Amino acid sequence: MKRKTILRIFAGLLGFALIFFVLATANSALGNPISAMLAGRAARAHVAETYPGLDAEFERAVYDFKFGEYIVRVRSKTSPDTRFTLYCRRGEVRYDDYELRVGERRNTLDRLGEEYTTHVTPLVEGVGGLTAERITVFLEKSESTPPEVVLDMPFSKDLPLDYELMIGGAIDEATLARCAEILTELHQTMLKNNCRFSLYTLTLEGEGRSITVSGATPAQIESGELAALLERAAEQREPGTVDAKEADAPPPELVVHIREQ
Repeated sequence: MKRKTILRIFAGLLGFALIFFVLATANSALGNPISAMLAGRAARAHVAETYPGLDAEFERAVYDFKFGEYIVRVRSKTSPDTRFTLYCRRGEVRYDDYELRVGERRNTLDRLGEEYTTHVTPLVEGVGGLTAERITVFLEKSESTPPEVVLDMPFSKDLPLDYELMIGGAIDEATLARCAEILTELHQTMLKNNCRFSLYTLTLEGEGRSITVSGATPAQIESGELAALLERAAEQREPGTVDAKEADAPPPELVVHIREQ
């Protein structure tokens, strides 16, 4: 009888230990409702104090187990580009990314790139026999956001902004000559449709080989020497660098990467 009692006590303690382990594991991976509630409360207080007058909507606090903190996403009810995230820990807001996403208008830049991508996607299909699988337009990185970019501004391809067009897809045979042909046809197609880009990046994935050309400019494409420029760029020992002894080397922004599969 005494032994059965001891076994029952041991089983009970083991059960409690297992329950505690499961709860602790879940808490470390998923967080807990009380901490999430405190994070949401802190986020609302932070926004009310730091950004008064913002007609904000708050998403439910989500636990990020990688950094051990809760993130709360906030958006304006009236401004589509006013969206940012707060990062909370122990019931307090550690920081937010308002200045980056809204102040520096990164949300606006991302949206303009997405809308431009939607606009050019039908134009790219079938160019040079390429089956385009990835098409992305984004604004070239700069130290500051161009003054022409205003929060919630409508998209226009006539804006004087430096956009880059990045395309990747499958083709029967990936060669530097085909890269030059496709970039030339692509650039001509864009010009015919009043779409202007400062840089082009192209990735061709063929049988047993893939080639990526980064940083091709309209001037290089229109020069008629693009194929030769690509050949010289591919021969460089370090992609993106130019040997000072090679007077005819391509500009440092033109990079060619060839990967044999």
